Amino acid sequence: EMDGEGNLPIHLALQRAKLHHSATSLIQLLVGKYPGCLKHRNGRGSLPIHVASSAAGIDLIKFVGGGYPQGLSETNEAGDLPIHTCSRAMTCSESVRWLADRYPAGLGIEDSKGNLPIHVIMSQKYFTVVKIAEELTRVFVEMHPPCVRHRNHDGDLPIHMALRHRAEPMVRYLYEKYPDCVRVKGRTGCLPIHLATWGHSDFVRVFFERYPDGLKVENDNGVLPIHTAAFNNNEIALEFADAYPRGLRHQDKVGNLPIHEAARSAKSHFMIKALAERYPEGLDEINHDGLTPVIAACEDRLPKYRLDVV
Repeated sequence: EMDGEGNLPIHLALQRAKLHHSATSLIQLLVGKYPGCLKHRNGRGSLPIHVASSAAGIDLIKFVGGGYPQGLSETNEAGDLPIHTCSRAMTCSESVRWLADRYPAGLGIEDSKGNLPIHVIMSQKYFTVVKIAEELTRVFVEMHPPCVRHRNHDGDLPIHMALRHRAEPMVRYLYEKYPDCVRVKGRTGCLPIHLATWGHSDFVRVFFERYPDGLKVENDNGVLPIHTAAFNNNEIALEFADAYPRGLRHQDKVGNLPIHEAARSAKSHFMIKALAERYPEGLDEINHDGLTPVIAACEDRLPKYRLDVV
């Protein structure tokens, strides 16, 4: 019988498989007695293999997937294949690899958000299981090389997502596989160089050298890479200023110059002074809130900067 969410006993047993070792015997018994249960979808459109991929270990995934191989190519209501759900759980690289080996085409299939399995891996806070993430990323790219160029519905490549999570080994690997990613805008219109200024100094320089004109590219908020670099006290902002002086005069959509951003974050005395030396007039320019950089610094509870900047 089904419960209120359309689950058969096998769905429920698989959900509890990690907590109860005895569930394995029960699942084998259920499949032996009712083999058709492997084709039954619950209220969320999930087959037992979807549930197993999310909650069970490798042995049960093999057992359930082997019992109904066609299920490896079927999606649930969320648009997930079993390899999507397993990649999202990311508890065992062996499980994901087994699913990829049995249904390689799945590595090129999107979920409802346009994510391939590699995007799913990149979207997790995988620094807690970084070895698994690194291993699976390499496996996915080797088995389906075009995945590094695939953009999800937000416009993100896998490297955009890796940059947001500051996953430097993955950023390096994905860049090697697709160097022209530096020209591709992701979510909120950010190039990789915008994202890299948040803490990846080595990659900022690599991206800059590969695509110097990226300094002139605004994201959806009108922000140039020099704005984000200045806000984050990344000293490469000064190299950006020297390479593209007009960037010092560029206002984003709220009217902030790079020096406003440096003053607003107030992470470095030096950064504010250096930008002021390169564009002194910027100290008197107001943003859409009517604030000069000096006032912006004061409003951010940093009055000590007022005299120093002036």
